[in-house]
Amino acid sequence: MIAETVRLHTIFELIRSTGARVHICRLSSAAGLELMRQAKREGLPVTCDVNVHHVSLTDMDIGYFNSQMRFSPPLRSARDRDAIVAALADGTIDALCSDHTPVDDDEKLLPFAEATPGASGWKCCCR
Repeated sequence: MIAETVRLHTIFELIRSTGARVHICRLSSAAGLELMRQAKREGLPVTCDVNVHHVSLTDMDIGYFNSQMRFSPPLRSARDRDAIVAALADGTIDALCSDHTPVDDDEKLLPFAEATPGASGWKCCCR
């Protein structure tokens, strides 16, 4: 989660310096969403999205390191998921994406740390 907030602070400083319009892909934490909310209130030209996996799943769905649930960014806590749902409702999040990143079955049969992050959107969310 710290990597997400550090990245956002850096991007927002670059936007302030350049005025560039930026779209942030795959926010996944309550802290990141709060930074996005603040940036939009400040008037920075920024938009963002989240993927559907983070709307419906949490780190608890990983179970005993189920490689099918390895994503990038990783699944977060129920608090983060609830913050995503709230940010969708209040308009902080501009788009919901499938983040369809198919991974070969053999790559998902590996131990969790070695498995390739990703999933077919329909395969993961229709469990």
